[in-house]
Amino acid sequence: MRIGHHPEEATVVAYAAGTLDEPLAVAVASHLAWCGACRRVVRVGEAIGGALLDSMEETPLRDDALARAMGRLDAGVGVRTEPSGVDSDGLGLPYPLASRLGAPLDHLRWHRRGRGVAVHALPLSANASGRLLLVRGVAGTRMPAHGHEGAEITVVLRGAYRDAFGRFAMGDVAELGEDAEHAPVVEPGEDCICLVATEGRLRFGNPLLRLLRPLLGV
Repeated sequence: MRIGHHPEEATVVAYAAGTLDEPLAVAVASHLAWCGACRRVVRVGEAIGGALLDSMEETPLRDDALARAMGRLDAGVGVRTEPSGVDSDGLGLPYPLASRLGAPLDHLRWHRRGRGVAVHALPLSANASGRLLLVRGVAGTRMPAHGHEGAEITVVLRGAYRDAFGRFAMGDVAELGEDAEHAPVVEPGEDCICLVATEGRLRFGNPLLRLLRPLLGV
């Protein structure tokens, strides 16, 4: 696999520090399962974090520290999703994603969200913010121009698409902020399936699409 697009280095370091929200952490972990270069960035970030901890003065723990820590673990707060290679369902999915699916991509229940586009929402912890979706675009589909309310990280799992930022194929990551807008076009020949983690909803310039957004679920 030849990966040409990666998350921002600051995002990978934030993943290493355990500070990303759950949807973004799952997306980054899925990319890391395929990308040795980004795994090296994680190791550097972890080493720096460890050195900083070693240099800090010791602070007495509160009496309820253990109970509070266990409560955060039960709620999924601050827990990183570790990159662990690929699963064994024959599709080569990253394990951090495959472990949440329970079924191969082709056996999932997809919900149409416009012409040529379908989504499958993935479950998150009860206190998680943002959303984690699988988005499937039929080959040749041109998606409406849109922006994002908050950060969005997209990992391509199958097929490829193009937009103003380049061509994105299997393993590639598109990381977009609130100021970015694009209109992805799925390449012909194969449907494109992406893992999409968002902090907010899509922002459309088209007034009609803004009105329909609650119905589209995006």
